[in-house]
Amino acid sequence: VAGKIIEQGSNSVDTEIVGKITPGGRIISNHNSTQKVIVEWARGGNMSFRKKVILDAGGFDISFLGNAIFEDVDMCFRLRRLKYTLIFDPEAALIHLAIPSGGCQTRTLSVTETYYNFFRNKTLFFLKNMPWILIPLLGLSILMKAFLIGIISQKNLASFCKLAFKAPLEGYKSYRY
Repeated sequence: VAGKIIEQGSNSVDTEIVGKITPGGRIISNHNSTQKVIVEWARGGNMSFRKKVILDAGGFDISFLGNAIFEDVDMCFRLRRLKYTLIFDPEAALIHLAIPSGGCQTRTLSVTETYYNFFRNKTLFFLKNMPWILIPLLGLSILMKAFLIGIISQKNLASFCKLAFKAPLEGYKSYRY
């Protein structure tokens, strides 16, 4: 089961589109919804499983690095392959007490480093869990976002190359090994 996550400054949404991933790899969270629905993935901050279920799936994959984004999504996709159903229940709510420093230290990383980890982990997740026919969409989405961050925002060709090429390559290497 996944529960509602209430964050400072966010309002509840009345939508059934919760915990989805588009074919291009865009994450749709909406874990502040008021609707009880079946989901593809649960946010790690408020999800609960029986220990046996986690063990059946082989545990969490420690290959996801940095901000560890996608390790929860990966677990959920592996559980769904084992025919488990994931339910989002807004009654199982928590208030996310995000702090300005501490935690997994992602707030101290540069924009390039943050997105490097994101693209690396996204590539690893895609290779493990999504149909191979969607890999071109993954590549296109990473190239577009890397261009926006590296060239438009950072005005730095090295940042673009690191995000567009090195991060996906590292995700691929983690998948292969």
